[in-house]
Amino acid sequence: MSTTIVVGTQWGDEGKGKVVDILTEENDAVVRYAGGNNAGHTVEVDDRKVVFHLLPSGVLHGKPCILGNGMVIDPIALAEEMGTEGVLPSRVYVSDRAHLILDQEKVWEAEFEKSKGKDRVGTTGRGIGTTYATKMLRSGFRVCDLVDGNFEVDKGTFWKKLNADPLFGMLEEAYGVKVSREEVAEKAFKAAETFKGSVHDTRSIIQAMLAEGKNILFEGAQGTFLDIDHGTYPYVTSSNTTVGGVFTGTGVSCV
Repeated sequence: MSTTIVVGTQWGDEGKGKVVDILTEENDAVVRYAGGNNAGHTVEVDDRKVVFHLLPSGVLHGKPCILGNGMVIDPIALAEEMGTEGVLPSRVYVSDRAHLILDQEKVWEAEFEKSKGKDRVGTTGRGIGTTYATKMLRSGFRVCDLVDGNFEVDKGTFWKKLNADPLFGMLEEAYGVKVSREEVAEKAFKAAETFKGSVHDTRSIIQAMLAEGKNILFEGAQGTFLDIDHGTYPYVTSSNTTVGGVFTGTGVSCV
């Protein structure tokens, strides 16, 4: 058994994607442990370029690719990547505990950033930070709120949480912006149909692989200087991009 962690030493443009792609050949699985679709890498396959923002490039090698619980996942972005030529859905494992990026988080991020004026941080506008915020506020949506244990889209549970979500009222009262719950639900349900069969308790899968002596590659997003705790705060991302993120973002106890 061996475990390898690929972490950017600067801001994340050090060529991690290429390194991960090379190392994938000698590993049995690739695990992404933090961040969302604000990261990404480009892989050249024959005569075409493939850009992934969520899926590890190992998925094009037919290796199991795991999206850990420490990630925040835009269901629409994931659905698009799952449809990429060469991606085998059966080799993708999405944590049921990862949090979902929905339209209300995207709108909140845009309005909050706008309210800062000249002091704005300059986010990607993809709802990454605000989704991590709702996670910590314990009002966020997890993948298991959208897809149940039988690999079916759970509209009842999702709608129950959607109707109770205070963010919709806050956006309307604070910023005068109304977000349609119906549109949020419609987009989420449509996207979930493409990846519902890939939702698992990924902690157990990773632990089982380690127990079997498998070689696992852990893929970081961004780089050290963008770590929420150890980076150039406040000009950072909203997750732990360094080695510590592996433990909290996947549930493994050691690597």
